[in-house]
Amino acid sequence: LPLHDALPILHDRIAEVGCFLGLVTGPIASFCGLGMKFYRLWLATQPSPPSSGYLTHVVVIPAYKEPLDILQMTIGSLASQTYDTHRMIVVLAMEFKDDTRDSTFHALQKEFGTHFADMWQTVHRLTEGEIPGKSSNENHAVREIYDRLVPTHDPYSVMVTICDADSLFAPRYIEQLDWTFEQYPNPEYLIYQGILNTYRNFFDANIFIR
Repeated sequence: LPLHDALPILHDRIAEVGCFLGLVTGPIASFCGLGMKFYRLWLATQPSPPSSGYLTHVVVIPAYKEPLDILQMTIGSLASQTYDTHRMIVVLAMEFKDDTRDSTFHALQKEFGTHFADMWQTVHRLTEGEIPGKSSNENHAVREIYDRLVPTHDPYSVMVTICDADSLFAPRYIEQLDWTFEQYPNPEYLIYQGILNTYRNFFDANIFIR
């Protein structure tokens, strides 16, 4: 065939081969990628090597009129960590306008207080110019934590973890976080974000939210 006639045919053949290879290699690549993710998830369930104990872990739980049973599940998942929970401080970041804050905190402290190094309550009173919500509450809480710990702790030895009021921590989460911190040359300059699963109330949510 003349070159100008052969080129379109060659182009079509290359496109067909490319399409075929895409159909074959696409699922294989997806399967391999999924397999790698599951492998890494499996690794996260395995015990970590012993850490130096350098870090103090502070977990901040912002809450506003949360049901007691929800907070019990969240703090219960922290109390069940494979990490030494007596090296952890749990902070309930409450709002001043929540009139149930004190009774809720005291009930949780009575139930879980002995599991941790300490349990604190911070109370955020909204000031002029602040936007109501989780961000202003946790900002107040972390500033108060800083003021309380700085006299006795190096700020770079304190790992602050912020979660939602209805979060459930995987049993080895703090252990893995502690181990991961020690793997980097300058870990104090990093932000760590764990894998987040949102399937707990998936089928309770509106279909558009899903």
